[in-house]
Amino acid sequence: MKHTARTARTARTARTARTARPAMLLATTTVTCLALADPAAAVGPNLIVNGTFARPAVLDGPLNYQYVNAFNNSILDGWNVVRGDVDIFSKSLAKAPTRHQAVNLSGTVPGTISQDFQTTPGYWYTVTWKHSRDTWPACAYTPDQPYEVSIINVDVRRYQPQGEPGDWRTPPPITFRATDYTHTLQFASTISPPSVCGALVTDVDVRQSGGSIPEPPEPDSTS
Repeated sequence: MKHTARTARTARTARTARTARPAMLLATTTVTCLALADPAAAVGPNLIVNGTFARPAVLDGPLNYQYVNAFNNSILDGWNVVRGDVDIFSKSLAKAPTRHQAVNLSGTVPGTISQDFQTTPGYWYTVTWKHSRDTWPACAYTPDQPYEVSIINVDVRRYQPQGEPGDWRTPPPITFRATDYTHTLQFASTISPPSVCGALVTDVDVRQSGGSIPEPPEPDSTS
């Protein structure tokens, strides 16, 4: 494993003693997930590349991960690291019931990842994914690990994983109407103060969920 990765995870272990933010600070803006959501019906192929974060393939093991930032971003197929850095957790470390790898949105600092995908203007699309609290052992006592999911220039929502680390849940999905031929999906850790403990995300999926809705007719100027 690369030296930078070992250094990043060592920093994660050393910096876990901190004061958690009061939960009330998130109450008005955070979507908490106490049960599995029932996503909107979606059709067609998944428009997201590498939504299970299988590439890069991380050697499986309970403490294995791959550190990714803007300089080695090419190993993270489909995604761009646009702020800070992230970690790709192995299947065993992520503890997802699907046995997929996962992205930890805080590497040595809070990170942001994004991906462009193709759409048809006027059609509806639904974004789904799964999340969990950080499963790195030293992060078990950092309860608040908020993050934002954005469709750039269309919608932004804030989420907070609930339950124990490794208790994977499906947050409420985001459904939006495409306004262009390309849109950008973004996941961003918003933990404050900055922490090496961040939410885990996997199984990211974007599919068309409805046909176009015609624009309302122009008013009759003769009436």
